[in-house]
Amino acid sequence: MRKLIIVISLFYAGALIGQQQLSLDDAIAIALDRSMSAKIAEKQIEIAENNNIKANTGTSPSLSLNASIPFSFNRTFGDRFFAFGVVPGDSRVNYNETEQLSINGDLPLYTGGRGSAIKEQLDLAVDQSHVTLSGEQQRTMLDIIQSYYNIVLQQERLEVLKELIQLSRDRIQFEEVRKEFGTSNSFNILQLEDALLNDSTDMVNQYTQIDLAMRGLLDDMNEDMAIDRYVVIDELEFAPDILDADMLIAEMMANNNDISALELNKKFAELNTKLQSAQRKPIISANGSFGFSRNASGFLGENPRTGMKDPIAPTRGYGLNLGVTASYNIFDGGIIKNNIANAKLEEEIADINYLDVKQDFEVQLLNLIDNYNNNIKLLGITEEKLDLANQNIKIAEERFRSGAINSFDYRNIQLTLLNTSFTRLSILYDLIVIKSNIDWLTGKYNVVD
Repeated sequence: MRKLIIVISLFYAGALIGQQQLSLDDAIAIALDRSMSAKIAEKQIEIAENNNIKANTGTSPSLSLNASIPFSFNRTFGDRFFAFGVVPGDSRVNYNETEQLSINGDLPLYTGGRGSAIKEQLDLAVDQSHVTLSGEQQRTMLDIIQSYYNIVLQQERLEVLKELIQLSRDRIQFEEVRKEFGTSNSFNILQLEDALLNDSTDMVNQYTQIDLAMRGLLDDMNEDMAIDRYVVIDELEFAPDILDADMLIAEMMANNNDISALELNKKFAELNTKLQSAQRKPIISANGSFGFSRNASGFLGENPRTGMKDPIAPTRGYGLNLGVTASYNIFDGGIIKNNIANAKLEEEIADINYLDVKQDFEVQLLNLIDNYNNNIKLLGITEEKLDLANQNIKIAEERFRSGAINSFDYRNIQLTLLNTSFTRLSILYDLIVIKSNIDWLTGKYNVVD
């Protein structure tokens, strides 16, 4: 049985050989570089910047070149009508050709504020795409931090189990020696070996938990699922901070990505109202054109009266046209009025969403701060309990050797040490997770370009 445990330990230990060391910073760098959502957001930035041109505001001049060559063929019948009947006349095809080439230009002079409102919307679209990218990067960093330290937690739990197993092995060896001298028996050894098997089962399951945690990290990093490629090297350490709730709330309002996105939505809604209101104002533009034309028309075939072909007479010319166009909507059945009313309602909805999310985030932040402070207190208590558990296990070893306690009592003390160690590790991990959520809410993970 003990050989089996050694084989299991050597198997997993052998898997560590040749693994690449992975720090938290390395994992974050890889994840940010390979983030599919971030790459999509970067493409959206390019699209927004490409769209942010004056031509899309309706205020830039336009120039077009137009050309046309229409042909027409019409057969005419020169029938004559008399009282005694119809006398058929000549029947020929009338041909007409027109060649036109023109340059047309249009220059908006006044758009009633439509152009400036659209330009502000295009600017906001660029800002919004940058906010989206920042949000994806921050979420990636948060996921990596929590996934990474989940692996560290599982590895630390494994180390605790290994120490416990070593204690059990030492006790079994001691009991076997005592049995040889007649001061112990097979029953005590069997109880200790049963406890060792239970701990070994937990150790095998713990290796599985490490593998699962590693797959979670690799998934967040967009890596392949080769769980034996990396070994995390950071430790489950935590330095408690004193958190100022008012300062953190102010930082959240200034730096939180989701709040920034909602502020942009409010501005979008305000600009939409401005744009809809501008529909009540006239549009004035200057326009002009310069063109060339050629026309040729006549009858095809011979003239039945003369027996000769009539000539096709071409005409040519060019011209310049200049003017000013103004348009004003006098009545549209109330469409503009309705659009303005809806735009104002959208403004109110954006304000409500902003206030709702702001309040939710404040509650989340305050709850996280309370949990953080509470876990720090629990950590202090648990570390004191862990010191006592370590002292108890040392005393228990001496009393077990002297026969003052039996294997059952010793096992209970072992389990107390195990549970207390696991509790301490869980609190440390919870503190790291809570602090990472606080940092995310307050915008600490903003990536500087």
